[in-house]
Amino acid sequence: MKSSRILSYLVVFLVGLEAIAQESTIPKDANSNDLDLNVGQANSSAIEFEKPIQLAKRSGKIRVLGFYTQARMGNYNLSVQINPAAPDFTSTRIYSRSKYGFGINLEQEIGKGVGVFARASWND
Repeated sequence: MKSSRILSYLVVFLVGLEAIAQESTIPKDANSNDLDLNVGQANSSAIEFEKPIQLAKRSGKIRVLGFYTQARMGNYNLSVQINPAAPDFTSTRIYSRSKYGFGINLEQEIGKGVGVFARASWND
């Protein structure tokens, strides 16, 4: 099924801070367009906070984000235990698995039409 992955999109403005929350469906298989419509057990949530900044009278932004995904996922360590010679993580897929992570993004204008950015993230 090909359709938009985003079910809802919310933008909230706080004191100088923008918060964006998202809830979305996810594919049945990695990099697939076939969505898992069992949204109670297969979904992804993300939230991002953005703060405008100014350095040397130039505009910039700091973004902090986090995500949590639950889905029918495999377990690589378990698949290695089952078959060390040819691990197949797809054989260990169950709905109770999850993945989470966070990141930070910095953007800064350094001249007219020129800017720099840095990004760091972590996920399990």
